[in-house]
Amino acid sequence: MTSNVISVFLGIDWANSGGDGSDESDRLEEVGGNEGFSAPDEAVFNEGGYVPQISLTLINHDGRFSTNNTASPIYQSIKNGEFFQKKVVLKVTINSVTTVMFRGIIKSLDESFGTFKNVNVVKIVCRGLEDIYKNFGLSSELNTTRTNFLTQQDESLIIASILSQAGINSQNFSLDKGLFIIPYFWLDNDSPIEDCWRIASACGGRFFYNSQDGKFYYKNAFYYGSLGASKETFTETNVGSAIFDGIDKDLIKKVRVTARNRIISKVDEIWSNEEVFSLNPSVTKNITAELKNPLITYTGYEFRPTTFSGFPLTDVTLSAIAYSNKIVLTITNTNASNVAYIKELKLFGQLLEPAETINYEKESSSTFWTTRSGSEKALSSNPYIQTYAQAKTIGDIIFDRQTKYNSILRINNYLGEKILRVGDKVTVNIPNKVSGEFIIVKCDWSINSGGIKRNYELLSFSGIYGQSPDSYFIIGTNKTADNKLLFY
Repeated sequence: MTSNVISVFLGIDWANSGGDGSDESDRLEEVGGNEGFSAPDEAVFNEGGYVPQISLTLINHDGRFSTNNTASPIYQSIKNGEFFQKKVVLKVTINSVTTVMFRGIIKSLDESFGTFKNVNVVKIVCRGLEDIYKNFGLSSELNTTRTNFLTQQDESLIIASILSQAGINSQNFSLDKGLFIIPYFWLDNDSPIEDCWRIASACGGRFFYNSQDGKFYYKNAFYYGSLGASKETFTETNVGSAIFDGIDKDLIKKVRVTARNRIISKVDEIWSNEEVFSLNPSVTKNITAELKNPLITYTGYEFRPTTFSGFPLTDVTLSAIAYSNKIVLTITNTNASNVAYIKELKLFGQLLEPAETINYEKESSSTFWTTRSGSEKALSSNPYIQTYAQAKTIGDIIFDRQTKYNSILRINNYLGEKILRVGDKVTVNIPNKVSGEFIIVKCDWSINSGGIKRNYELLSFSGIYGQSPDSYFIIGTNKTADNKLLFY
């Protein structure tokens, strides 16, 4: 194989211009990155996600990136932590074909000061845009919970609602059509990214940030059964090594999925404040009423404002903003001369109370397990698995995927010119060793003066679902006479 001709462009938007920013390519000594279906050392399929990241090593002989160097031309953009969350883009050109390798933001900047042995360098860690939104704490307003219940929205519509509430424009996400109706949805000071991960897991799909185009994606459960043609073939001539990994973290014997349904209570008292409190004249007080269960209907309040002697006061107003798990009250004493004493404050409405949980269990009867002990995988705490049909479908997908042995293959030092991403389907053809189709579930890569190095972790494509992908009926493609199977 002829050697690849490689060049790298590194842009950092120090000035927040919105473009690719300053060209720092000549400063780049080394860069490494990684991404995956799940975090390192965790099972391939779980309830969490993984934030992609890269680590840059930049030459800093003249103090350009020194945060205390007032002579630096970018000093105003990096001093006192100003470098934090500056946008970064890394583009790689292999044999005249340019691909965006990463789009994200700066997470940290560490400087190593030069000595007689070492040059002055900075190490900059960059992460995907999930890192900005992951630590948001969002709460749903009551109307969101109520509208979702009345319109019976699927997981894709709910994810879109969460992203919009987080301030992410619809042009910056692309979501597959949902497969499951989730009757009850609410956020209670929750991370929007972690909740999107949790919803995707509850529906057998994947939610992720694509560090290539800078958009958020949701791929539903069927997506990975219909990936189309393989994007590359790994052979003895284009990889440094192929290693069979005999430890399968995902292998189980039994699966148990718990559906957590809710019922709507009758209109009743949902919160009360037994203590008497006072409001001075022309004073406003805010109170947050924390609810034990999510709210589906807020019908109003009662309270009794009086003077110190117990005479009724009419100059006291109350307004409320209802969220899914709390009601924020604003009480104002508009009386100019009397202190108001607030008594018997009560709120009324309907709550989403827990119903009896429903469990779906399935255990493998394969002869593989006759002489072996196996573990159980339990999905018992995901609030977005809410119906038996959903629990059964997810349980069956997990059963088909994880109760039989699926090969994990590690490809080291891929030498080809294609840029491959997590989720791509590839073919491996090493005679007398391994052949078949796989999905990339993790990758790590590095670029330095020695060139580009890329390593991949692959999962057997045949183990994704119970049937081969071409066995399922696709609307608009297949006919009844094709004798295709419905997807779960």
